[in-house]
Amino acid sequence: MPPVLIVAHGQPSDPAPAAAELAHFAARVADLL
Repeated sequence: MPPVLIVAHGQPSDPAPAAAELAHFAARVADLL
């Protein structure tokens, strides 16, 4: 089973910026795996 990183965050009133930041962060982490 490959390593995984689970990140949870609260639900802001406008989730789009947080979702974009989380996707960017996930891509950076994936590059390291």
